[in-house]
Amino acid sequence: MSIKKFYKTYVTVTRLSDVAGSKREEYQTLSSFACHIQPASAEDAMLGQRGGFFTSFVMYCRATEDIQTQDRVNDGTDDYTVQGVQDRNFGRGSSNQHKRVLLVKGK
Repeated sequence: MSIKKFYKTYVTVTRLSDVAGSKREEYQTLSSFACHIQPASAEDAMLGQRGGFFTSFVMYCRATEDIQTQDRVNDGTDDYTVQGVQDRNFGRGSSNQHKRVLLVKGK
């Protein structure tokens, strides 16, 4: 069974980028894609810098998505900050290759 059947939430990812011709940085929209977001386990929540069970979440998305620590994720309702990214590879040809992303709710 493929994990992709759980990807029912659409998110927008933004990343801090240099503004051309200045010394400023601002968040620019990077991509939008389908994923699955759920509350983190107590163990996952301990890994977050501002941790706490009710503020920590885990997002699952395709292995090909471009997402990095400190990116921001918005699901249309809530904002999250990326605290960590793990590539989950279960062998060549597996239908369950994906990324596991630790999120903290809020900016």
